Amino acid sequence: MPENYKRAVKTIQELTSECERLKKQVIKLQNTSHDYAYKTVEEYEKIVEHKVNDSFKIGWDMARTTNAMLGITVEPETNNADLHIFTNELESYGLLPGNLISLAQNSLQAEVGQWADKTFPHSNDKSKIEHIRDEIDELNAAPSDPFEAADIFLIMLHLAYSKNYDLYDKALQLENLDDVGSTVLEAIQYIQKQFKELQANPDNVELTLKMTSGLLKVAEVMGYDLFQVSKEKFALVQKRVYGEPDDRGVCHHTVKANGE
Repeated sequence: MPENYKRAVKTIQELTSECERLKKQVIKLQNTSHDYAYKTVEEYEKIVEHKVNDSFKIGWDMARTTNAMLGITVEPETNNADLHIFTNELESYGLLPGNLISLAQNSLQAEVGQWADKTFPHSNDKSKIEHIRDEIDELNAAPSDPFEAADIFLIMLHLAYSKNYDLYDKALQLENLDDVGSTVLEAIQYIQKQFKELQANPDNVELTLKMTSGLLKVAEVMGYDLFQVSKEKFALVQKRVYGEPDDRGVCHHTVKANGE
């Protein structure tokens, strides 16, 4: 049995338990001023009044994965490479429990939101929605390209981050979505329908959740994982060079990343 597999099996229960305990610390860790809540393991332990175990330390940057859930900000220069290596390893063996997957998903939203806020400081609801419109047109033109769906999802993650709700988790909880359809064309038409309503009601969270459900249906029919593809696309967009916003407030890249 691979050594990494043994390590994953050994620590998974401890990690799961730690995550459950973390959820109970929401009130203690809330930081409405968005100042840094903690910078080291020691500071973190002092805040939550609890000594973390070795399994937690393997992925110390799990602190960052709770950003969106707890509404706090963690020092941006913190290196979270170990967490991604560890969680990817668990996922490869099918061992990552639902709540840890959820934390990883929240981490992507936080990373996208923080990067987008810094890269596009002028961005607002209107410009995000206008950008989504552009990307829906591109998805409609190239429905078999996973990165087109990822583009929409990434912008909606930024929108959700700015409004402080967990887009992916909440979208997965939606029920009675028979009208999303069973084909790519039907799913895209569903997305377009929800988007039209979103333009008139930009604060309607449910519409963004339904749009995400439509994207998930496109991914399902086309045979790819929307979340994983979005992580890949996000890695690329961070390496691009962007121009000034157009008259709608939308920025387009002027230089592509290597590998595009």
